[in-house]
Amino acid sequence: MISQKPTYEELEQKVKELEKEAAGLKKTEEDLEKYKFMVESAYDAVFFKDMESRYIIANDKTLEVFGLPREEVIGKNDYELMPDRKAAGKNLADDRMVFETGKLIEVIKHMTGVGGEEKWLQSIKVPQFDTDGRVIGLVGIARDITDRRRSEEALRESESKFRSLFDLSPQAISLSNLENGRLIDVNDKFCALMKCLKEEVLGLTSIEAGFYSLENRNRFITALKKSGEVLGLDMDIKAGDGSVLNTLMSGRIVRILGEPLILTIFIDTTDQRKLEKKLQQAKKLEAVGTLAGGIAHEFNNLLMGIQGYSSMMRMDAEISRTYFENLKGIEDYVKRASDLTRQLLGFARGGKYEIKPTDLNCLITNENLMFGRTRKEIKIREEFEPNLWSVNVDQRQIEQVLSNIYANASQAMPAGGDLHIRTQNVLIDEDHIKTHPMPPGKYVKISITDTGTGMDEATRMRIFDPFFTTREVGRGAGLGLPSAYGIVKSHNGFITVYSEKGEGTTFNIYLPASGKEAVKAEECSEIAPGSAETLLIVDDEEMIVDICSRIFKKLGYEVLTAKNGKEAIEIYTENRDRIQMVILDMIMPVMSGGETYDKLKEINPDLRVLLASGYGINSQITEILDRGCNGFIQKPFNISELSNKIREILGKNQ
Repeated sequence: MISQKPTYEELEQKVKELEKEAAGLKKTEEDLEKYKFMVESAYDAVFFKDMESRYIIANDKTLEVFGLPREEVIGKNDYELMPDRKAAGKNLADDRMVFETGKLIEVIKHMTGVGGEEKWLQSIKVPQFDTDGRVIGLVGIARDITDRRRSEEALRESESKFRSLFDLSPQAISLSNLENGRLIDVNDKFCALMKCLKEEVLGLTSIEAGFYSLENRNRFITALKKSGEVLGLDMDIKAGDGSVLNTLMSGRIVRILGEPLILTIFIDTTDQRKLEKKLQQAKKLEAVGTLAGGIAHEFNNLLMGIQGYSSMMRMDAEISRTYFENLKGIEDYVKRASDLTRQLLGFARGGKYEIKPTDLNCLITNENLMFGRTRKEIKIREEFEPNLWSVNVDQRQIEQVLSNIYANASQAMPAGGDLHIRTQNVLIDEDHIKTHPMPPGKYVKISITDTGTGMDEATRMRIFDPFFTTREVGRGAGLGLPSAYGIVKSHNGFITVYSEKGEGTTFNIYLPASGKEAVKAEECSEIAPGSAETLLIVDDEEMIVDICSRIFKKLGYEVLTAKNGKEAIEIYTENRDRIQMVILDMIMPVMSGGETYDKLKEINPDLRVLLASGYGINSQITEILDRGCNGFIQKPFNISELSNKIREILGKNQ
């Protein structure tokens, strides 16, 4: 059959079809070039595998994973390429899943790379189909996520460390939202400090939880936003049980999962503040005490002059009865003024005079009898330890302490009430000295409890302040309790007070136990005359030298005088065979009483010396007495006290 020659139109159509087909092939070639460029320049590893899991196409990133050239990769599977057999097996298993299911899979796998370096890869494997829809291979994309994985692990480790530090921190810590202030997390120490449960406060603001006011939060947030952190902001916080805590708050803005949070640390300074207040109080008392002691010393010298001249006049046999009574009245006022200076010296911790081992049960019983006579509407209840340890005290000063506290109780019970006095032997251990910085050991405790009106906290904090009083002007000097405080401290003891409004008051006095047998107080005798002995009076107060000289001469003594220590040594050196005793003032210019005493003793170790001072027995006087000094007398002294003290000393070693 002879074929028919195609027509022109048919040829023209065929040419167009061929041109179209050629254009399509060109487009395909261009697309393939573009595709190849994209595969090769991809940041990730891109590869093609056939149904035997052999690599058909692999870009440069894929070759980097294996660390091999292209000719050693193409045509091989993972078993042949990877030293990590376990990882290779996992790859082939993933391939089979794609081939069998015809679905893509996404996996994260761990493998050992070139040189033994560990790598993490995130892979996507996509099945490839022919025109009939049959799977003929797969396309894989693998991204190296080793750095990201390490960062995630570091982040998890960091979060774990943060959680450990957060939970185990010895300080109270909270995490709260910067904008709304709601608590996101708190540690156990926070709950212990704030006396709350975690589940009760999470989700609340600190204001809603009642920890502090809006004003205080704004103060904290303002400071925080200004510099990004706050260090040691002083803040009072109200705990869950209503107690007020003194804290130092430190805060910093942190970001967790991109969210700005406030990390706050609370340091409880409540106990520290209390100790600071006690220290400030002690320093204030010490400063005022030094002033009070100086005033009392000078005042006692003046009283000594008044007492001396009055005593001289009373010794005059020709004095009328009227003048005698008037002089007796002057001496009574001198005694009252002396009691006031005694309180000042007690407050100044300079009020110890003659220290003796004392049975406090006996001393308290006598004081109770005296107080009971004046306030019969107050019922005194005693509870004494039967075998109470003795204490080394000045009995008159401890009587003063009791009298002052009893007077305070009396004012709190104007219509009468109960006064309960109890004595105990107690041991102070390490736990107690945390609140009362005293050496551990044996102490005698005196508890004095009244059923009076009690005190509020403001009053209780000031009761040991000098000149503080709740009584109206003219009804009290405000020295009773400060004096008691000073006397107890001067005896190496301490005193505490517990009181609430309407619940009465308890004073607890602790005095170190002596370990020695208690001695009874001696009765004061009448005036003891002298026997023509020669006395040397050393005092820088001309008035005291004058009056003492006249009194001693009246009592039958010969008298020499010196106005300072240097002069006293010169006079004694010239008259050592005549002088039987020296009456030595402690506070003098040129040379102190202590230095004078030592130089006199160098001249004559057997010399008898009586110390005299407007102060009480302080550490300096105690040292001199311990070195062998014969005695001490407190200004102002009366003739009876002085004459008997002199006879007592002159009677020794004779």
